Amino acid sequence: TLGKDMTFRDYSQGAYRMRGIGKGQTVVLLAPPEVLSLVRAHVALGAGRAEDEAAESLSAQEALHNIAAWLHVNSMRSETMQFNLLCEQSVRNVFRKRAFRLLVEARAKVGTKGEDGPTRAALDVFRDQIDLSIAPALGGGGLDLAGTIAELAVAHRDFIVSDEEKAAVAGIQQKLASANKQSESSAEAVEEAAFGGEQEQEQEQEQQQEQEQ
Repeated sequence: TLGKDMTFRDYSQGAYRMRGIGKGQTVVLLAPPEVLSLVRAHVALGAGRAEDEAAESLSAQEALHNIAAWLHVNSMRSETMQFNLLCEQSVRNVFRKRAFRLLVEARAKVGTKGEDGPTRAALDVFRDQIDLSIAPALGGGGLDLAGTIAELAVAHRDFIVSDEEKAAVAGIQQKLASANKQSESSAEAVEEAAFGGEQEQEQEQEQQQEQEQ
């Protein structure tokens, strides 16, 4: 059964568990209408045409081709999410290491009257603060990942001290910026292809109307 969050790897693993494919075993793919609408939308976007022009009656080979393409898109989306999470975790790991070393050295002070400011700050690094404030407006206003990482680095600058730690954070930010630039370039290419497809479609319609007249 095709799921909205399924990737090509999930699909392949499910198929290759059957060791007798081509020797009597076959794969039957069940695709809910909601998932098929997602497939059509992404395929139409990739082909540079309007979604309503995606053919409703496709051959089995064309349908499988479109589903495989959509599964690859889901795979890329999943990899992007994992990459973003890894970048954030890597930055947190830089200042958490120094905070952990400080806590190990001052472990006798933790929870006592002798607990000083740096020790409490190191403890706060491992605490998840709950923000109960209510936004003045719905939607928008949130930081992107690059902004979040920059904010984390500033908020924990007391634990990002050595040149090695600063270089590690800067390297992660540079890697993220490079990935975002590539993503933006790909998005622009898709938009240009879609615009070109619309123009070509309009020209074909005009030619058909002229021939009919």
